[in-house]
Amino acid sequence: MGCVEWRVRLKAGARTVNVLPHRGDWKDCTWTIDLATLPSPLSSTSSSSSSPRTPPCPTVWLVSDRQHFFLHRPNLSRLPKGSLDLFKAHWVSADEIAVNWDYSESDYGEEILFLLHASDSASLSLTENGVQGADSVIPLTLDPAGLSSAVRLKFPHLASFTCLRVSTSTPIPHLHRLLSSQTALSCSSASGTPIDATSLQLAGALDALCLYEGPLGVHMEAQGGGTVGIRVWAPTAQEVTLLLFDQPHASPPVERVPMERGSEGQWSAQGPMAWRGMYYQYEIRVFHPSTNRMETCVATDPYSRGLSANGERSLVVDLSDASLAPPDWSSLHHQKSPLQSFSDVSIYELHIRDFSASDPSVPEPHRGTYLAFTHPHSQGAQHLAQLSASGLSHLHLLPSYDFGSVNEDKSTWQAVDEASLRLAPPDSDRQQAAVAAVKDADAYNWGYDPVHWGVPDGSYATHADGAARTLEFRSMVQAVNALGLRVVVDVVYNHLYASGPHSPFSVLDKVVPGYYVRRDGEGRVESSACCNNTASEHAMVERLIVDDVLMWATQYKVDGFRFDLMGHLMKHTMLRIRTALDSLTIEEHGVDGKSIYLYGEGWDFGEVENNGRGVNAAQQNLHGTGIGSFNDRFRDAVIGGSPFGHPQQQGFATGLMLMPNEYEESERQYRSYIYDSSSGSSSSSGEEGEGGSGGEGEASVVWWRQRLGESVDVIQAGMAGNLRDFAFASHATGNQVTGGQLYTFGGSPVAYAASPHESVTYVSAHDNETLFDIVTIKAAAAVAPQQRVAMNRVAMAVVAWGQGVPFIHAGDDLLRSKSLDRDSYNSGDWFNRLDWSGATSNFGVGLPPHERTATNGTWAGMRPLLANQSLRPTSADITATSHYLRMLLAVRYSSPLFRLPSLELVQERVQFLNAGPAALPGVIVMSVADGDSDSPMAQLDHRYRSLVVVISMHPQPFLLHLPSLVGRTLVPHPLQEEHGMVPSHAHVGPWFQADTAMLTVPPLAALTLVEPRTEMR
Repeated sequence: MGCVEWRVRLKAGARTVNVLPHRGDWKDCTWTIDLATLPSPLSSTSSSSSSPRTPPCPTVWLVSDRQHFFLHRPNLSRLPKGSLDLFKAHWVSADEIAVNWDYSESDYGEEILFLLHASDSASLSLTENGVQGADSVIPLTLDPAGLSSAVRLKFPHLASFTCLRVSTSTPIPHLHRLLSSQTALSCSSASGTPIDATSLQLAGALDALCLYEGPLGVHMEAQGGGTVGIRVWAPTAQEVTLLLFDQPHASPPVERVPMERGSEGQWSAQGPMAWRGMYYQYEIRVFHPSTNRMETCVATDPYSRGLSANGERSLVVDLSDASLAPPDWSSLHHQKSPLQSFSDVSIYELHIRDFSASDPSVPEPHRGTYLAFTHPHSQGAQHLAQLSASGLSHLHLLPSYDFGSVNEDKSTWQAVDEASLRLAPPDSDRQQAAVAAVKDADAYNWGYDPVHWGVPDGSYATHADGAARTLEFRSMVQAVNALGLRVVVDVVYNHLYASGPHSPFSVLDKVVPGYYVRRDGEGRVESSACCNNTASEHAMVERLIVDDVLMWATQYKVDGFRFDLMGHLMKHTMLRIRTALDSLTIEEHGVDGKSIYLYGEGWDFGEVENNGRGVNAAQQNLHGTGIGSFNDRFRDAVIGGSPFGHPQQQGFATGLMLMPNEYEESERQYRSYIYDSSSGSSSSSGEEGEGGSGGEGEASVVWWRQRLGESVDVIQAGMAGNLRDFAFASHATGNQVTGGQLYTFGGSPVAYAASPHESVTYVSAHDNETLFDIVTIKAAAAVAPQQRVAMNRVAMAVVAWGQGVPFIHAGDDLLRSKSLDRDSYNSGDWFNRLDWSGATSNFGVGLPPHERTATNGTWAGMRPLLANQSLRPTSADITATSHYLRMLLAVRYSSPLFRLPSLELVQERVQFLNAGPAALPGVIVMSVADGDSDSPMAQLDHRYRSLVVVISMHPQPFLLHLPSLVGRTLVPHPLQEEHGMVPSHAHVGPWFQADTAMLTVPPLAALTLVEPRTEMR
């Protein structure tokens, strides 16, 4: 037996020792040792290695894979078989238990017995004689046919497990009692020799035996002159008491009401209407798998509709109360801008605090709050109104539900001394140090830390206690609608901020421990989403999510939902949401549910990857659902690399091949070296940068050209809506390919959508750097400031002028910088500043927080960029770029040809013309045709017979021959001319010569040419 000894020096007054040994990267046995439980006095037990000079100390023994400690050296040969600290068995239906055991009679020479043990008081223990302390023991039957098909479908990761059957004659009430107990599964020989034992995960049985469809949370009920009903689903609880308070904090309960258990695990209490306006909690006596003992948990309501500050207590509130709605709230549907099709959607992503925290035109009490949006003449509101007037349809708000990462007691907020920080050099580390000092005590966080999904966050309200947040959130929605924009809320149903029985931010895991969270094969909570992953494959988790979406749609009248890490939810959950929303009507619910757009992050990773927990809502699985997902393939091709690659990898819009940076040059030289080594060449041409005439220069440029061509193909697929079955001429090869036949570097198909609105096209978002910072990092040092501005504009143009749903990060049109911060979720107002006036971009306000630079180079690489004053955009550049996005949107919404709603329409009308080995590198030419009386295609646009989009990253103007366009009268789009945004070119004459089909390609620019109908000329 290998043995390692640790001697721990205790601090004075220490009461516990926390132990966490590792085996490599794997966390082994963990325990908190209560020193009060150890032998006393200290001399009672001493280590065998103690010397006369070493004071005696208590000794405890740990054994690998055992989640408890021993006071005496254990005899390993007599240790219990198995472990009740691990939850390797799964009760998956009313009568099926799945376990990854394959013990057989042939192994032991006698019959193998399987038993289910339960203890109401959580008194089960595992000894050398097996599981002890049970109140109830039920024999199980091995089913040689295995798990049922329904279970294998619901729990694919358990499909190959052994199936043990619970007798179907077991009374349902007895099964319910077992589910509210500590449970264990044991395996032994017929002669009584223990073989194995483990604890059980109960989610499948809870779904089968306790599925509840009735009301939950607070409901005002009419009988008897009006009563308040409060219900909570807690099927594993042994006792639930409703605690009522007349104050939001600190006070003891004024009433304790025992709740009555229902037949499906629901607990209910009824009281007078005087309960309205009071606060409440649940006191729950329940077995908790994280501690393996009975716990008394105090929890708020998972269906809370109001809260006290920091979510300490739930509020008894009726959201239909007229005092909680702004004037004309009931007729809000009349104020919403029209939306004919999801292909008409465009999105501007904004953090609520960013909107106004630094806007001097907003009254100071309302800065950083919901009510900031109710000031229509503020700089921020005017900016949004201008975007709306240009065609923008939706405003996406970062998380606004109750999250735990900002203290809602504003009296505790700390802030940096901005006046002092403005005096620090642009590349100083002083700013980030100051931000780091208050980052967990200031007013700022993105908020991806959900505590209560169904209540607006109190940090954005003027008062966090009570129902003010409800009225103010509704006022915000109404005000944004009045600007002509629909409201999207960012929802995070994939994980929880906390779990366990004791955290004040744990809610769901106190009410039904171990059920709402997704657990691994040994019972640990999965954390691939960041922490405390939820399990929407469980029926009541899915119900809570669907109910919550419907609540936001009907009670707050939001117009869209963005799902964080949507791939961690099940596809059937998303389809249930879509179906439920489609049932909402203005006549019955005051909203048109069919107009509510759904989209999210369809990433496929972690325990759900490749449908590991069921068919998940990943990009490839959403084909044909009408649900959008972010097109990261497009993003990477446009800007280069990926969030996980080298920060200076270039893409189409950041200079790949045509304006290479130092990193790309070094990569090219490496390719040249490999070519020389493999060919035995000794040449070293001086013209290799231009391609040379052979040898290393030609080889490396071919590699570059191939990369650029492949990037252009990905962009072209994205500009066509990222449709899996759309066929087009490859820019790289000239051959016909479909989007689904292109593959990413990781081997996934590039295109996955069935209709354009299933693809959300973007190049930047709140995650990672702003677009301006991306260009700053990736552009070559020699690229002039005006060329860098042009790169930003080209990147926005490929987003705005393609099919699909354009998505713009707030401030990209203002050349917004976060001073190269790639993950500003907790970087405060200082790094997240958004200046709607256009006076500044926030570039060069100090080195970004040190803790998040490891994946994006080092401070050493950032310092020269931040110190370079020529990289700081001028106010004129900012203003012009803001106008540029408005022009892009105006052009997009001027013609339905930019917003084709189906694969069929895209296939018959969209072509990419600059294709094949002879194609001009770095230039995209997209033609979109319309029909008329002489064409079999239907006419969609009454003004233009066709349009041609030209996107060029070539640093010089070129003439490009496009024979398929011969004879067409193509002129710059009048809105591009009206905005003064038509690129200049050195050639004399029109942009397109109809007789010769010669197109002048502008350098570093985007141009839309239109073919007016005869009657429009």
